[in-house]
Amino acid sequence: AKFGEQSLIKLVEAYRRGLSTEEAIAKVCQMSLAEFEAGYTEHLNESVAEIRRTRVATPLSLEDATARWKENTDDRDAWADVAWAMWHEGDKAKALEMAGQISALDPRQPLAVAILAEARIDEGDIEAAGILLLPAFNGDDPHPAVLEQLLNVNLEDKDWQAALDLAELALQRWPREPRFQRRLASLLMRLDTEPFANALRLQAVLTEIAKRKPDDVLIHKKLARLAEDAKDWPAVIHWAEEALHCEAYDVEMHRLLAFAYKQTGDSEAAARHTAIAARIENGE
Repeated sequence: AKFGEQSLIKLVEAYRRGLSTEEAIAKVCQMSLAEFEAGYTEHLNESVAEIRRTRVATPLSLEDATARWKENTDDRDAWADVAWAMWHEGDKAKALEMAGQISALDPRQPLAVAILAEARIDEGDIEAAGILLLPAFNGDDPHPAVLEQLLNVNLEDKDWQAALDLAELALQRWPREPRFQRRLASLLMRLDTEPFANALRLQAVLTEIAKRKPDDVLIHKKLARLAEDAKDWPAVIHWAEEALHCEAYDVEMHRLLAFAYKQTGDSEAAARHTAIAARIENGE
């Protein structure tokens, strides 16, 4: 791709060799600076559109939601946006009052239902939350707020399989949404059924999380252990090294690297990591 990662690496290398921006773009991308700027703008727009398609839309701020509602105070969805913003910006009592008023007029309004259900969950009344949510849930076109609270209901009920089904539905609709990725990962680690299939799914979702959170040592360590279970030694080495970039003195990862390198026949690297682990354990 003309605007992909490899092109950017080549551009940096061209700058290091002393080429001007115009010369570097002509050499690497075979186009003029003007063409590059126009094309890159289009590329960024496409990338932003892809993110919007694959993640839940950012909710309106209270200020923006209120302004939109004032344009048409009969618009219940706009009113619900105000309640939702209030709920997340701290005025929960007022938000709950508004959600109740909206729900009385439209029991299926998703944001109002989600607020009321979350309040019931917080109170420990899981059954009441489920009763509120189910009529507002559309499996063919789920609203993210309703789906998330229904997922919470299943988690509170310890209905892991139902929660897993909802988390997977969420990621079918919004495959890059971080909170649904985390939920799916935690459920896959909890479930004992279909261990091989679950491990593959867990590896896939954790890999996506690792791309977004490169400094999360626990994610890298879990991926290293999953690779170890699969006896995928190059992957073990990759993820254990990533973990050590986050936490250089992790004895567990140094020992795992020593074992993985031994399996690949690299006795020198295996000995090096064994020695490092020993020095750390001895406080050197």
